Amino acid sequence: MKLVIDRATWLRGEGSGPSKLLRKRDKKKCCIGFLCSALGVPDESMEGVGGSQRLFCDLPSWLTEMPTPTHDPDLFEAYHTNDDPTMDEETREQNITKIFAMHDIQVEFIN
Repeated sequence: MKLVIDRATWLRGEGSGPSKLLRKRDKKKCCIGFLCSALGVPDESMEGVGGSQRLFCDLPSWLTEMPTPTHDPDLFEAYHTNDDPTMDEETREQNITKIFAMHDIQVEFIN
């Protein structure tokens, strides 16, 4: 699967508090929000939701488990990488690309 993440609407680097799958006020999405959209989750289902594990829809199992450092590290690492305010953009994109590649998802960043 190929996933396109548009930097212009990508919500990242603001810490975990303000991060959402789809933030209502500016319609920005975290990396998992972009993936959920690509998997067919409607925007209205993601609006204001803090994580894919809170959605009630058919998603791959790695997106529906509650993340902790010892359980489902791919999802936890994706959230951490997306939200970390101290991470530079090049490292963030490289890490997200690697995490998603473990699930046969090829990421392309645009804009």
